[in-house]
Amino acid sequence: MNLHPQQVSIPSEPVPAQPELDEVARLWLGGGLTINKHPGESTREEMLAAVDSTKLPTQDVDKAANAFYHKVTVPVELLRSITLRLSEMFKHCSIILSGHFEYPENGYMGWHTNSSAEGLRLYAAYATGQSGFRYVDGAGRVVDSTDLPGWNFRLFSIRPDAPLWHSVWAESPRLSIGFRIINNL
Repeated sequence: MNLHPQQVSIPSEPVPAQPELDEVARLWLGGGLTINKHPGESTREEMLAAVDSTKLPTQDVDKAANAFYHKVTVPVELLRSITLRLSEMFKHCSIILSGHFEYPENGYMGWHTNSSAEGLRLYAAYATGQSGFRYVDGAGRVVDSTDLPGWNFRLFSIRPDAPLWHSVWAESPRLSIGFRIINNL
């Protein structure tokens, strides 16, 4: 799949049932996943400041330094099954696990580009309420891609020559599972 730099692909039709992802959501909602909790809490003001589009950095930020989320451990057998399914969709590509995060109420990941890890990124995000993905498109416009309840999928290209500035915000708990897709096989 070829994506223009600074383009985010979001399915326009409902995504077919994904039993493995549904099981991950069931475990998360039921307290069955191991979560490495970040100490403290975040306020709504901190969340909004971290994703404020008027405060975009002037130099590349590979990994967000300004973030409030919890790292999540997803069962290996579920990740293996999801990765195999992705490898059927993205032939001739390596599929690498990227990040598994729980954004608590007022959780966020500030502006960053991931510019040192070239390739496609796919994020599956499970939303329980108000949350979303904010990015700067090729025309320099800030785009808010608000999550719908349940699973949301976003696919975008990471290229050092055309960084995609993006951030995440969550007024309500949100689970995110990321994959790097590298066309190298």
